[in-house]
Amino acid sequence: MTGICSTILLPNLPEEPVRLTDVLNNNYHYPTSKDMEREFILNTLRQANENPAQIAKLLEISVRNLYRKLEAYEVQSSTLRFSIRE
Repeated sequence: MTGICSTILLPNLPEEPVRLTDVLNNNYHYPTSKDMEREFILNTLRQANENPAQIAKLLEISVRNLYRKLEAYEVQSSTLRFSIRE
């Protein structure tokens, strides 16, 4: 098979197992693209040691857009080592 990853890594798995009964009873929340983007940004924050310029570069966005996304996703500035306000 080409173009398909044949290895499943631990980060690709959900944090908690999903029960089939929860899916069938609509008790399971499927992550939206916004959920995934927020999680990606938060993971990048951790990896880049909270350096705004480095984070923006890794995400291929401007620092200004990074601040906007952090505000939109209601990331608490008290949890960061830098201020969300430019």
